[in-house]
Amino acid sequence: MRLKRGGDLSAGALAADCGLSVEQVTAGLTICHEMSLVRFSMVPWSVRMLPMVKGGPENSAVWRYLQMIRTRVVP
Repeated sequence: MRLKRGGDLSAGALAADCGLSVEQVTAGLTICHEMSLVRFSMVPWSVRMLPMVKGGPENSAVWRYLQMIRTRVVP
């Protein structure tokens, strides 16, 4: 909702809203960026919603990498 309202979009504010760590928010935004759902940059920090497109998280290299790690660590 914060993206739609145009409020504080800092990593810390987004993490606090979601109950996640800054690292988790950054990974999630990177995945959404790779899926063309948001335009995301860390330097300078910026987040902008994009029009919805059809696709899934498997279109994200970061998501696939995290899934690979999860399947190796968690039986």
